[in-house]
Amino acid sequence: MSEDTMQQRRKAKRGRAQQHEAAPATNEARAIPAAVAPLRLSARLLPQEVRVDLAWAAAVLGLTCLAFLLLRFVPGVALPVLLSLGLAWALDPLVDLFEARGWSRTLAIVALGGVLGVAIGAALAFLVPALIDQATRLPGYLQALAGRALPLAEELLGEPLPADWHQLATEFSGRASAVAAKIGPAAGRLLLQAAGGTATAVSQILGLALVPLFLFYFLRDFDEMKGRATALLPPRHRAQIVGRFREIDEVLAAFVRGQATVAAILGAIYAAGLTLAGVKLGLVIGLVAGIASLVPFAGVAIGAVLAAVAVLVDWHEGSLWVAAGAAATFAVGQALEGSVITPRVVGEKVGLPAVVVMLAVLAFGELLGFAGLLLAVPLAALLKVVLRVLVARYRASDWYVAAAPVPGEEKAAAGDFSP
Repeated sequence: MSEDTMQQRRKAKRGRAQQHEAAPATNEARAIPAAVAPLRLSARLLPQEVRVDLAWAAAVLGLTCLAFLLLRFVPGVALPVLLSLGLAWALDPLVDLFEARGWSRTLAIVALGGVLGVAIGAALAFLVPALIDQATRLPGYLQALAGRALPLAEELLGEPLPADWHQLATEFSGRASAVAAKIGPAAGRLLLQAAGGTATAVSQILGLALVPLFLFYFLRDFDEMKGRATALLPPRHRAQIVGRFREIDEVLAAFVRGQATVAAILGAIYAAGLTLAGVKLGLVIGLVAGIASLVPFAGVAIGAVLAAVAVLVDWHEGSLWVAAGAAATFAVGQALEGSVITPRVVGEKVGLPAVVVMLAVLAFGELLGFAGLLLAVPLAALLKVVLRVLVARYRASDWYVAAAPVPGEEKAAAGDFSP
C-alpha cells in the first residue's frame, strides 16, 4: 500500500472522528433552547413593569425590616433619627410653601420651629400645672374614693354590703397617702420596663433631646436627599418607581394630616362634652384624651378612666347625671369618629378595617413597645399600598386571567358545590 493511500485513510478517520465529536455538541446546542424555554416563558409571563414592581415591593419590605431591626436592637440611636426623618417629611411641604414666597430655607425652618415651640410650650404650660395639682391631691382623692365607693354601691344595689368590705375600705382610706406615694415609683418602674431598662431609657431620652437638631439638618437638606436617592434609581425605570413611592407618600401624608385633624376634633368634642357634663377638670381630661387619640383606641380608654375617677372622687347627689353625660360624650365621640370624622377627614385612601388596626397595634406594640404603638397604623397603611400593587399585578397576570372561568361556567361550577 502506497504512502499516499495511507495518508488519505488517516485523513478520512480524522474527519469521521471530528464529525462524531461535533455531533454531541450539536445536540447540546439544540437542547439549549429547550432548557432555557421556561426562563423565556417566565420572562413572557412577567413583563418588565411587573418585575420592577416586584423589585420595588421587595425594597420597601426590606427597608421596613431594617427599620424594625434598628428600633429593636439600637433604639437609642434609631428612634430619634427615624423620628426626625418622619417629622422632616411631614414639615417639608410647609417649608417649601415659605420658600415659594421668597423666604430662605434656613429662615423658614427657624420660623416654623419657633411657631411649633411656642405652641408646644403653651400646651405644656396649661396641662402640666393642672396635672401636678391633681397629683398633689391624689391622697385626698383616694380617701374620698374609699369612703364613697361602698355607700354608692349600697345605694345602687339597695342592700348593705358585708362588714368586712367596710373594714377594708376604712383601712384603705387610712393608708391612702402611702398608696399614693407608691404609685409614682411603680409607674416609673413600668415605664422603665417598657423602655427596656434604665440605660436604654436614658439613651432614648438623650437621643430625643437631639431630635430638634436632627430635624433642622434633615429639613434643610431634605430636597437634596430626595434628589440623590432618585438619582440612584435606574433611569429607564425611574418614572415607574418614583410613581410607586409617590403613592406611599400620598397615603402616609393623608394619614398624618387626617389623624392629627381627627385627634384635634375629638379633643374638642371630649373637652366640651365633659365640661358641659360637669366633670371636674373636664377640659384637661378632654384635651389629654384627644392627644392620646393619635394612638388608636388609646384616647377613649384613657379619657374614660380619668373621667370615671374624677366623677367618683367628686360624687354628690347629682353625680349620676354627670356620669351619664361623660359616658354620652365618649359614646358620641366614638360614633362620630367611626361614621363621620374619619371617613370624611382621612378618607378611603388610608381606611383600614378596625380589626386590622387592632391587630397592627397589638403586633407592632409587642415588637417595638411604645414606638410600635405610634408606628402601627402608618406601617399598616404602607403595607396596604404594597399589597394593593401586588394584588393588582396578580389580577392582570396571565395566571389569573387565563384561570378566570366563563360566566356561564362559573355559575355551573357554583351550582356543583351548592348544597
